[in-house]
Amino acid sequence: MTESIFWNSSPREIIDYVASYKRRQEKRKKEEINNIFVLARVIVSDLFVDNGHPEPMPWDYYPALFASELAESEQERKAEELEEYKEKRR
Repeated sequence: MTESIFWNSSPREIIDYVASYKRRQEKRKKEEINNIFVLARVIVSDLFVDNGHPEPMPWDYYPALFASELAESEQERKAEELEEYKEKRR
């Protein structure tokens, strides 16, 4: 934010600018962490995943930052388990 924008903005507009900045920073941080995890998965997939170890996910290490992604993952996992159960029952 430039000085002219700062001095010509109302307090509420300044608060909005700061909140927007924080959201962009959080999004960038999430993207960076996801990129690091993708690289890590590629590097260690042969070593750990094939040996029965679960694949590491970003929310295992950053639960507060990835809370919504964790909830989505849990819902998908439950839906898959339900489908498997239905197939077994048939």
